Amino acid sequence: MPDFISLSCPSCGHKLQITEDIDRFACAACGNEHIVNRNGGIVTLKPLINGIRGIRVGVDKTAAELAISRIQEEINQLGEPIELSEAFNIIAIYPSRRAIFMRAYEQIKGIHRSSWDIFLEGSTIRDCQQAFSTLVFEDLVKLTDSISTQYPSEDDRIVKSTLNRIIKSTIRKEKLKELAKYFEIISKNK
Repeated sequence: MPDFISLSCPSCGHKLQITEDIDRFACAACGNEHIVNRNGGIVTLKPLINGIRGIRVGVDKTAAELAISRIQEEINQLGEPIELSEAFNIIAIYPSRRAIFMRAYEQIKGIHRSSWDIFLEGSTIRDCQQAFSTLVFEDLVKLTDSISTQYPSEDDRIVKSTLNRIIKSTIRKEKLKELAKYFEIISKNK
């Protein structure tokens, strides 16, 4: 007949009887799993969930460290950031670039003016500034895609590359926020 050890469940206090050959069990009353520790004639119960939490912390930390290196590489590939004010100056300073930008902007916003009207009326710096102030990320992508690449002029290329730099800068900011989140995970797990 096996020898029993009488203990109480650390979770609910229910009386337990454990045999010598059991290393892990679940309480019949509460269902919580425990690990049986035997050390120098003393038998204690340790909730299994603590061991799992320790593993989770280690996994979270490893995942965060891997994510950090991946995100840093992605940020490096995006190149140097550009501020909207700098991009605005690159585009708005020349009337031809302003016209290219405004034509693309009006196209994606559904404003219908002919190229001839835009040429006759011109696009003022103020028009361009108002358009810039309303841009959101999706608009930037549409703008960039709508600029002609079939027979691009130097100004077309400059406007398109400037808009692409704004897109990359926007993505870079999001990546930096993501990176900060992973640094926070690591600092909590130390």
